[in-house]
Formats: sequence, C-alpha cells, structure tokens
Amino acid sequence: MPELEPARRTYAFEVPKQQEKLQDLIAYIAIKCESDPLFGMTKLAKILFFSDFLHYAKYGKPITGVTYHKYPQGPLPKDMYETIRSSQNLEEVARKRFNYDQKRVVARQEPDLSLFTATEIATVDMVIDELALLDARGVSELSHSIAWEVVADQEPMPYESAFFSHECPSRQDVAQAEELLRAGLLDP
Repeated sequence: MPELEPARRTYAFEVPKQQEKLQDLIAYIAIKCESDPLFGMTKLAKILFFSDFLHYAKYGKPITGVTYHKYPQGPLPKDMYETIRSSQNLEEVARKRFNYDQKRVVARQEPDLSLFTATEIATVDMVIDELALLDARGVSELSHSIAWEVVADQEPMPYESAFFSHECPSRQDVAQAEELLRAGLLDP
C-alpha cells in the first residue's frame, strides 16, 4: 500500500508588496464601510478573512496572503493592529455605540487599487455585501466554521481549510471523485 503524504498546510503566501497591499485593502474596506454603523475592528478582521479564504478557494491564491490565527471572536490577520498603527493612511478611532466603545479604522486617503486584480476587488465587495447586516457578534459566529473549529486557540489557520465543510458529499460528488480517481487525476 502506498504511503500517504502528510496533508499540505499553507499558512501564508508570498504576495508582492504584501504589507502595502494589506494596508490598501484595509483602507478600501474602511472607505466602503464608513457608513455602516455595524462596522468595527471585528467586522474588518472577518471581511479580510472571508475575502482571502474565498479568493483562495475560487482562484487558488489569496488576496493578501497574510497568516490568520484563531481567536475566540474568530480568525484575526496576524499583525492587523500593528499594520493599522504603522500606516500613515489608517487611523483607529473609537465612538460610542449604545453602551460601549466601538473601535473602527478610518482611511485618510484613497487606497492604491493598482495592486489588486478585478477579481480580488469583486471578491471583497461581495464579502462586504454579504456581511452588511451583521454586527461583530454575527460575523464572529459566522466565522466559527469547521476551518476555525479544527485549529487550537491562537494557532494559525491553513488556507486549505477554505475547502472544509460540515456538509456530507452528495452522491454526485462521490461519483465525480471516483471518476477522477479512475482517471488518475486524484491521489487515493
């Protein structure tokens, strides 16, 4: 019986101008969400997470390629807060929202979108639209998927977990996998 290779786990990708791209993506999201009363730091982190993992699942590469770690409120991009603090274009502000201080990021100027492809921006826009009606608690709960469940607290989340699902494969999925195995296009 052939030996199985260990599962591949990719926690980060090398992306050209990665730090600038992350800063500009945060600025883009901040501008797109500035009128959203539910937008705060938690929602920002989840928009980044869902955008990166969805783009990876659809196109084989994430947008920013940064590492995401598991935290109780959901995935958090490594160094997100430091990225915001170190940027000349981003500012973290607090405002009263009901009985608590809501922290959010504000962009001082337009981001450089030349670093992004059309599919990357379209993916981010779709994620923003999908999460529009959710508050911090709602986006956190949504991010507690199987990808989040299988990782220990504060550990990195592999991008391959974008393919994990709680759903059982359909008969059609099984038949298609068997066909790919017979054709030698899948490893057993």
